[in-house]
Amino acid sequence: MFGGTQLGFAMGQMGWFWGTFWLLFSGLATWISGHLLGRLCINHHCDTYPELGEKAFGRAGRNMVTACQWFGYFFVGVVQVAALGSSYVQTFADVPALNSICQNAFMIIGALVLVPFLQIPSFTGFGQLALFSASIAVFGTFIYLGEIARNGKYTDVCYDQYTAPSIMANIANMAFTYGGHGTFPEQVREMKDPNDFFRGFDILYGVAMPFYTVCALVSFWAFGNMNSANYIENLMDNNIVKVNLYLSLLSGLPIIVLGQVVILLQLEIPAGILPTDWWVNRSQNEGQLATFLRSTKLSPVMIRFFFRTFYIGVLLLLAEMLDDAGLGTIVSISGAIGLAAMTYWLPFVLALKLDWEEVRMAHHCESRNVSFFSPNHISPFPVQEQAGPGRMVQPPCVRWHFHQRDGRSIQRDRPGRGLVSIIHRGQLPRKCRILGQRHVEEHRPR
Repeated sequence: MFGGTQLGFAMGQMGWFWGTFWLLFSGLATWISGHLLGRLCINHHCDTYPELGEKAFGRAGRNMVTACQWFGYFFVGVVQVAALGSSYVQTFADVPALNSICQNAFMIIGALVLVPFLQIPSFTGFGQLALFSASIAVFGTFIYLGEIARNGKYTDVCYDQYTAPSIMANIANMAFTYGGHGTFPEQVREMKDPNDFFRGFDILYGVAMPFYTVCALVSFWAFGNMNSANYIENLMDNNIVKVNLYLSLLSGLPIIVLGQVVILLQLEIPAGILPTDWWVNRSQNEGQLATFLRSTKLSPVMIRFFFRTFYIGVLLLLAEMLDDAGLGTIVSISGAIGLAAMTYWLPFVLALKLDWEEVRMAHHCESRNVSFFSPNHISPFPVQEQAGPGRMVQPPCVRWHFHQRDGRSIQRDRPGRGLVSIIHRGQLPRKCRILGQRHVEEHRPR
């Protein structure tokens, strides 16, 4: 389901028009929301998605975002454990010693294989693993498209067997494929230069979107409404497909772990289990749970191992319970509950709230002869900085443009760049009271 191969199933439940519309809409909307999310993290110095929610809406916002992350990535874990079982069945179907094992038993085996991978404490250990997994995903996508090109489409293909409920369900299914935004704040935090996020994100979408589009359209052309949620089931069994299955057995595991680490850290860090600690607990957290865990004298490695192994057991239990519902149904649940929110609309809501706060702050700035730029100067992307003479104190995350009488332009900015632009004609303001702030900014020209 990585590399866009999952999208054929969604197209099969939506038809040509609605499938193509939501495919293109999803690409554009999630590209914009990804840029917004990166800018908000950098401008407002937030290291996690829940911190952004709290910055915008207080404790209620934090709880809402945390719930979206948990429901989204928790069910992603359920989907991926179920997919492991299905992949193992297909991979070892011709192996005499293993072909009698049922899918439920392979789910247990897959969960056990996943345990050591989930012991990676944070994102810093994902660099080379992610590159390996991405390479295998691209290879698998080429295999998928190559097999379609070689064998053609099904003999009798239907394209119009879909309903309004199936369209709605598979909008959420499509959100599953685009649903990586929930880990972006943590990835920005781990980068040496957070501003590199935007260039990397554009490269990612420049590569991924053609794959997504081609996979969705070609797969729907070939298999129509009969597209399977497990894309391998659409293909004829041969040696090259087997090679792809064997490679994907391990390459998919780091991708599974990536989303789970986000929500596991939300529980471990408040409990005093820091990702930087291995054998000695150096946490200074004075909470009851953190104090109790330190008193047990267990190393962070052991606590992390027991907790994460238990967590995988919970994922496995739900995957076994929901197996009869079908992989596509579980994917739709995952996309609808959390991933759609974090990817499609929540970044826009947070941006509107936080940027409106900046506009409101600027409008309450009491000074003489102050006017504002028109709305077309407000952009969701960082503005090119200009150095110039002059100095003044400014409220956080607000960009100021001063145009002196001689026509020179002065622009000052702090590391967290905001959207608001204030133009001042003539003399600089002596005092600017920002409502909602506890301090008064003094502006004194030299």
